[in-house]
Amino acid sequence: MNLSLISDTAQTLHSIWYSSLNLDIQRVSVAMSSSIRLKGRQTLKSISSTLDLRKVARKLGKDTSSLNFTKDFARQNTHNSLSTIFNAVLVRDEEDIYLEDKVASDLCIALCDLQLENEGPEDQNGSSFFSPMSLDKLNSFPFDQNYGATEGFLRAYDCQDGSKPSTAGSLLGELTWLVGGGRRIFPEGNRKTYLHRAVNWKNIGLCPEILREDLYDAIDSAGLLRKKGRFGRIFKIANGYCAVPWSVRVNEPHTMVTINHNYTADEKISRAEILTIVAVMMTQLEHEHLEEHCIPPVMVVSFMDSLQGRILQAHVTDSQLVIKKSKLYDFDEQADCKRSMTLFTQHMACDRIGNTRQIVSFDEEETKRKTAKARDMEIREKNIPSDTDPKFEGEE
Repeated sequence: MNLSLISDTAQTLHSIWYSSLNLDIQRVSVAMSSSIRLKGRQTLKSISSTLDLRKVARKLGKDTSSLNFTKDFARQNTHNSLSTIFNAVLVRDEEDIYLEDKVASDLCIALCDLQLENEGPEDQNGSSFFSPMSLDKLNSFPFDQNYGATEGFLRAYDCQDGSKPSTAGSLLGELTWLVGGGRRIFPEGNRKTYLHRAVNWKNIGLCPEILREDLYDAIDSAGLLRKKGRFGRIFKIANGYCAVPWSVRVNEPHTMVTINHNYTADEKISRAEILTIVAVMMTQLEHEHLEEHCIPPVMVVSFMDSLQGRILQAHVTDSQLVIKKSKLYDFDEQADCKRSMTLFTQHMACDRIGNTRQIVSFDEEETKRKTAKARDMEIREKNIPSDTDPKFEGEE
């Protein structure tokens, strides 16, 4: 047999086999690439659909609260909506010291009644975030009358000669002292300290932990009289409280703020109360150490120069800012003052309750739509004459 012929034949067969193998590999590669591209498009489409939650919600006609929002998105969405409300209220005239209920409603603010006399949470359905101290528990913390400063204050506080508080600021000062300035005797271990420490509250002023600096500046400026020939202050935020120690604070984002108004009380909600609530909520939503919480509850203790006061509690839902507002309580007569002071002390020494980690996303687009509609209507009502027909020369 010719060895050269055998070698040539073997090389030819190897070339044919190798070419066939390359062709199969190319076919497999093309098939795999097509499959990968298809799966990639499907994956990207799935991711895109998941991210565009609002489009899905509109398409399906479902409420956005039913969707699985991430907490970061929910917190940012709520923050944007609160910012819209804040700006809408901030630009109102300084003479609009109180807002009509309809104006609040147009801003997606739901105003509800708050019953202070009920011991325990106002609601049992999860919409309460502050639970007042019971009267029995409050009475278990008597004042340490052997402590000089405490004894002196109590002597003035019980005075019947007419030397009672005469302004909103003095009322606020008295309440602040009752909950955080007068030393008390604790029932356990005969410990002597302040009432707020029994429930882990602390007055930290209006530092950035409570209120972002530029928001404070905006509210402080809004509290000044600016029209020609008028000087003074309309309202002032006084104190800010949060939970302590830090291990409690990061789990309980609740805050309390006090305000005094230099004008007569009204049952309607004040511009200052709304601005304060919204600004404090916005600040809490910006804190990284509170990133687990979508609801930052705020309680406001509000006094007016007519020697009246009330308490407000606020939280957000998917569709609105809910503000519960108590009736006005009198602090004029000595008996009324002591009774109301005791009730307000119970609420300032409250427990922080409620599920603040539930995913809530206050809808920004709906808020903007309602706000724009309300502003447009107000502008038309103020600027469009009742008779808009053209007038011609000679007509009366």
